Amino acid sequence: EVRFYIGNGWSGSPAPGDRVFSIEVEGQAFATLTNIDPVERFGQQVGGVVTQSVLVTDGVLNIEFLHGSAQNPILNAIEIVQ
Repeated sequence: EVRFYIGNGWSGSPAPGDRVFSIEVEGQAFATLTNIDPVERFGQQVGGVVTQSVLVTDGVLNIEFLHGSAQNPILNAIEIVQ
């Protein structure tokens, strides 16, 4: 299980849609990790967690951040639970 702790506290992107991104894990796009909008999902200056279970077969957990909005993806912490 991979837990992504996300919270947008930057005043330059306070509105929904300002910072939208997706996360691919092990080369897979999961619905829970697609089009994450921290402000829409949790609120401005409020944090939350998004979790996803994945199977790692090669001993290396691959994570890729994808974005198309004006601001870069923001991530406060990653927790990996075996």
